[in-house]
Amino acid sequence: MKRLSGYFQRDLSRRDNESLNQRYHLGFASHYKSLQPHEKTTFQSTEIFIGFLENSEINTYDRDVFLRILLLDLRPGGVSDKWDIQTALSALKVIKVLGRSSIGTTALTTIDAFNCLASLLERKGYNESTATTPSLTSRLQSHRASYITSSDTISVSECHLESMTIVANTLLLHEQARYNAVQSNIPSLCYQALKAQQNTSDIHFVAARCLFLCTLKPDPVVTKLVHEDNLVDVIHARLIQYTPYIIPSNKSNDIPPRSKELVTDILKLFFNLTLHHKSSNSSPILGENWDEKFSKLLQPLLILFMDLTGNSNVNAISPIPQPIPQVIHSLLCFPFKPFTQIWSNPHSSGSFSPSAAINRLSRSLSRASVVQYDTSKLNFENMDNYPLLNRLIELLNNVISAFWPSSSLEGGESVDSAQAKTKSAGVGINLDETLSPLIMLLRKLVAEDTRGNGGFKGSLWRLLGLHDIDRSVKMEQRGDSLGVFVRFLTSSLFPSIKTTVGELLFALCDNDPTKMSSTIGFGNAAGFLFSKGLLSAGAGDPAETGVNPVTGAYEEARSGGPEEMTEEEKEAEAEKLFDAFDRLNRNGIIKTSNPMQDPKNQARFQEIEEEEVDELKKQDEQDEEDVEQMMKEYKSRKDKSTP
Repeated sequence: MKRLSGYFQRDLSRRDNESLNQRYHLGFASHYKSLQPHEKTTFQSTEIFIGFLENSEINTYDRDVFLRILLLDLRPGGVSDKWDIQTALSALKVIKVLGRSSIGTTALTTIDAFNCLASLLERKGYNESTATTPSLTSRLQSHRASYITSSDTISVSECHLESMTIVANTLLLHEQARYNAVQSNIPSLCYQALKAQQNTSDIHFVAARCLFLCTLKPDPVVTKLVHEDNLVDVIHARLIQYTPYIIPSNKSNDIPPRSKELVTDILKLFFNLTLHHKSSNSSPILGENWDEKFSKLLQPLLILFMDLTGNSNVNAISPIPQPIPQVIHSLLCFPFKPFTQIWSNPHSSGSFSPSAAINRLSRSLSRASVVQYDTSKLNFENMDNYPLLNRLIELLNNVISAFWPSSSLEGGESVDSAQAKTKSAGVGINLDETLSPLIMLLRKLVAEDTRGNGGFKGSLWRLLGLHDIDRSVKMEQRGDSLGVFVRFLTSSLFPSIKTTVGELLFALCDNDPTKMSSTIGFGNAAGFLFSKGLLSAGAGDPAETGVNPVTGAYEEARSGGPEEMTEEEKEAEAEKLFDAFDRLNRNGIIKTSNPMQDPKNQARFQEIEEEEVDELKKQDEQDEEDVEQMMKEYKSRKDKSTP
């Protein structure tokens, strides 16, 4: 352990200096534990805390002990009431470092611990700094945020940030801690921190993270946040504030820290609210657990999706970077029918500035009115120009082409590619979990739009080429989007994509098993229909259309039966059969054998043949003897009858 005698003021007595050095050799946690309450002064406590931050090696037992003592001292009425703000901030930073491990940190998961941290969030001020030195201040500076300069004094909000960060880390590492957190005042205080416009983006981010983790399970606090605290209005305000900064086209140098992470966690929080804001007895199905309080968020989210997925905003590392997946998850929560116009055209102006449009929408949607759409005003001649639908298909194709070689897609090869799975994992993407919600959103637009051919269903039907299918090629061998969809129906590596693609195609076919079978082939649809208990719908009759009901391609001309084959053709077919058996033997798939080629059996067949010849000879000899006997008897009877 590094000697710390140089850390103290020169006016300390030599005896005190030596005594403290002996205690430090025990370790920072043990030394702090050995101090009496009156010895935990501002100066000595700060020395210990900063020394620990600079040498933070500690075992599990000391970690647990150190945390319990610090939480005890930081609670209202503890020794921390006499500390200045620098000492309190140092102590919170020590707790944050200790709490980064899931081992030895159960002390942070208790209701008492959350009550202690809540009291620090409610604290408005600290004692004036009188005992700290410039040396301590400069050493503490290295543990503050990088954007905070040495000239910036420590503020109460910095202590609030550390307190919420401790809460967020604890909720993330300990699932059981989330129940205790909602029993305290933590959710309400985090809501207030997120609501305060003047707070920094760091505080907004950590507050959103804490609220997201507190609302992962159904709890009365969720309903309170939605219906009493109007958290949806706060989410709307923060989206309006920060979304302009995360648009890739925004080249501003003055972007608030963690803007993208903040928007991502706010969207996760919104998703939780839509699932759990009612009683826990309700069945949380996407789009059904709805409240009009959420209405004002649809158009800003659609515009954000369009801006993030524009051609000019393609990400070189990932084709679907955050927060695009979270935007898709949030859009799944909105019903279609009351917002037909918004879904059909997220923004009507030709030229669009993200920040200007969002500010305009903030004013126009503040009334949270639900727009009813008059379908008679639709331009049915131009229904293929739904910007959202085109962008979703474009995004889907971009993700697929990024991880599957174009040669395999165009060649009709299987989509079960381990290479695609490994390549996507390398950039932090789980293809099965990422593509499934995107396809679910497509299915939602198709299934809930009741406008028929003039709506999303008809537009996607034409976009996929289902209105004029080239039947000369089997459906699963097509190189376009439709062929890729059909191949996903038989995927084993991507079960979620397999299911969602089946639901999308089923919705496109009006939920009609026969129509689905006739459209993509019964063989391709059979697995999905079986999973829904609709396999009995069967395949159609190819007599009328000439389309093979299994493959979905034109029926090939049938060759004649065995009676129409010549001897040469029969021998050629037999040779093909023997070759197939040979290949099966070589591949080890099954074990076949030709008994006439087996040496063990060959002698037996020869023996059987010789026995048969002997038996035939004996039978012939017996027949001759019987005939001679019969002739003798006949001659004898004839002689006797002659007079």
